[in-house]
Amino acid sequence: MLLGKIPEGNNAPLFYLLQKIFTSLLGYEYPHPWAHEWHVYEPKGQVVLRVLSNFFMCLAFILIFLYMVRCSSSIGLGVYAIVLALSLSNVWLHWIEARPYALWFLLTAIQTILLARISKEKMMDGRSWWRLGVVHYLLGLTISFSAVQIAIALFFLWLGKHGSFKKFFWTGLLPIAIAAYYFSQGPKYPFWFAGSPILLIYPNFHKEWLIMLNVYGIYLVLSRKIKSSENFSALYLMVYAMLAFAFLGIFKIFDKGGPQGFLIPSRYFFFLVPPAIIWIALISWDMLRKITSRWLRANVMIVLLALLTVHLFRTAGHLYSLAIFWRLEDFLR
Repeated sequence: MLLGKIPEGNNAPLFYLLQKIFTSLLGYEYPHPWAHEWHVYEPKGQVVLRVLSNFFMCLAFILIFLYMVRCSSSIGLGVYAIVLALSLSNVWLHWIEARPYALWFLLTAIQTILLARISKEKMMDGRSWWRLGVVHYLLGLTISFSAVQIAIALFFLWLGKHGSFKKFFWTGLLPIAIAAYYFSQGPKYPFWFAGSPILLIYPNFHKEWLIMLNVYGIYLVLSRKIKSSENFSALYLMVYAMLAFAFLGIFKIFDKGGPQGFLIPSRYFFFLVPPAIIWIALISWDMLRKITSRWLRANVMIVLLALLTVHLFRTAGHLYSLAIFWRLEDFLR
């Protein structure tokens, strides 16, 4: 397992190792011989194998909520950030899935919070480097695609002129090498896109958020406030989003152009969710507190809440349609 010899597309071992330890402590084993079939009905296993994922996701929500409250001294912003997360369909779909996505979500949330705190420091201290390095090693051991977000974090630190090459190597380049090693050991599948590749982003990052982000970025440039702490955080998310689109472009280059092999799913961009909800919440708060007119502030708040409501209803409709499809699939099976 530690050598990456797992017959799975993502063969990074951390989540599976934690699952092994957890099920051993509970004394749980699959009660039947496994013939490598995809669909298995085993009620106890359905619960046991999802406990850790549920714990990781709930812990991520708690950390995001506490960070939002600490930033604004307002419980309202914490609640707003959590509801932003719940407005994304992929959060619901992968919340308790017995795969590494919830752990990936938790580690990405911690990485984003650490980077947000670092953006307010003139010089990173040893503890900041140590904490970020631990998170990056855990990410490298969780999922191979974490190499992308670790590289984005290094780019962010380079922009802020934090640290030396030695620190970059130990806290970033080596974890990227670990993720690359597990990727090299995993099976390689041909892949393809169903429809426009850009649609893979939207279950993790609403297109209205992208518009909001760009409008805010234009405001920062025109007002020459791009270097202030909260504003630099907004710039970081813009870089994050642009690099995610570039990452999508890499996939498109190697697209086989038809239903051959593996269909690329939107969950491969799940790492966008924690920084998106954190930064969108911070941007919303920053806009509201800078508006001096009560009338204008009230209207901006109405627009933000209306947009959130639309996203919630849209996600609910999507999940309902999936539930009908899955029930029909089970019936036909």
